[in-house]
Amino acid sequence: MSSRQLRVGLLSFGAWRFEVFDQAAGGWKIILHPAPGSSVAPQTLITDHANGLAELLQKAKAWAMTGNESARLKASN
Repeated sequence: MSSRQLRVGLLSFGAWRFEVFDQAAGGWKIILHPAPGSSVAPQTLITDHANGLAELLQKAKAWAMTGNESARLKASN
Protein backbone atom coordinates (compact mmCIF):
# COMPACT_ATOMS: atom_id res chain seq x y z
CA MET A 1 0.00 0.00 0.00
CA SER A 2 1.34 3.41 -0.94
CA SER A 3 1.54 6.21 1.62
CA ARG A 4 1.82 8.92 -1.04
CA GLN A 5 -0.62 11.79 -0.92
CA LEU A 6 -1.20 15.00 -2.83
CA ARG A 7 -2.22 18.26 -1.18
CA VAL A 8 -5.16 19.54 -3.19
CA GLY A 9 -6.33 22.53 -1.21
CA LEU A 10 -6.43 24.78 1.79
CA LEU A 11 -9.87 25.95 2.93
CA SER A 12 -10.78 28.56 5.53
CA PHE A 13 -13.61 27.97 7.98
CA GLY A 14 -13.81 30.81 10.48
CA ALA A 15 -10.48 30.89 12.30
CA TRP A 16 -9.71 27.34 11.17
CA ARG A 17 -7.74 26.21 8.13
CA PHE A 18 -8.51 22.83 6.56
CA GLU A 19 -5.61 21.30 4.64
CA VAL A 20 -7.01 18.73 2.18
CA PHE A 21 -5.04 15.76 0.82
CA ASP A 22 -5.93 13.18 -1.84
CA GLN A 23 -4.58 9.83 -0.63
CA ALA A 24 -2.86 7.93 -3.47
CA ALA A 25 -4.29 4.64 -2.22
CA GLY A 26 -7.84 6.06 -2.30
CA GLY A 27 -9.67 8.27 0.10
CA TRP A 28 -9.05 11.67 1.65
CA LYS A 29 -7.33 13.26 4.62
CA ILE A 30 -8.06 16.65 6.19
CA ILE A 31 -5.83 18.29 8.77
CA LEU A 32 -7.70 20.89 10.83
CA HIS A 33 -5.37 23.72 11.88
CA PRO A 34 -6.64 26.08 14.61
CA ALA A 35 -5.80 29.78 14.64
CA PRO A 36 -2.22 30.66 15.61
CA GLY A 37 -1.92 31.00 19.38
CA SER A 38 -4.84 28.67 20.07
CA SER A 39 -4.34 25.97 22.71
CA VAL A 40 -6.21 23.45 20.54
CA ALA A 41 -4.01 20.89 18.79
CA PRO A 42 -4.42 20.24 15.06
CA GLN A 43 -6.75 17.36 14.31
CA THR A 44 -6.64 14.84 11.44
CA LEU A 45 -9.68 13.25 9.82
CA ILE A 46 -9.30 10.41 7.30
CA THR A 47 -11.64 8.42 5.07
CA ASP A 48 -10.76 5.53 2.79
CA HIS A 49 -13.72 6.23 0.48
CA ALA A 50 -12.76 7.73 -2.88
CA ASN A 51 -16.04 9.70 -2.97
CA GLY A 52 -15.96 10.65 0.71
CA LEU A 53 -14.58 14.21 0.56
CA ALA A 54 -17.93 16.00 0.98
CA GLU A 55 -18.79 13.92 4.05
CA LEU A 56 -15.31 14.41 5.52
CA LEU A 57 -15.59 18.19 5.06
CA GLN A 58 -18.93 18.14 6.90
CA LYS A 59 -17.30 16.25 9.77
CA ALA A 60 -14.42 18.75 9.84
CA LYS A 61 -16.82 21.70 10.02
CA ALA A 62 -18.84 20.01 12.76
CA TRP A 63 -15.67 19.31 14.76
CA ALA A 64 -14.49 22.91 14.41
CA MET A 65 -17.89 24.22 15.53
CA THR A 66 -18.17 21.92 18.56
CA GLY A 67 -14.53 21.87 19.66
CA ASN A 68 -13.25 23.41 22.86
CA GLU A 69 -15.44 26.49 23.46
CA SER A 70 -12.75 28.63 25.08
CA ALA A 71 -10.28 27.85 22.28
CA ARG A 72 -12.91 28.64 19.65
CA LEU A 73 -13.60 32.02 21.26
CA LYS A 74 -9.89 32.76 21.52
CA ALA A 75 -9.38 31.78 17.86
CA SER A 76 -12.19 34.05 16.69
CA ASN A 77 -10.61 37.20 18.23
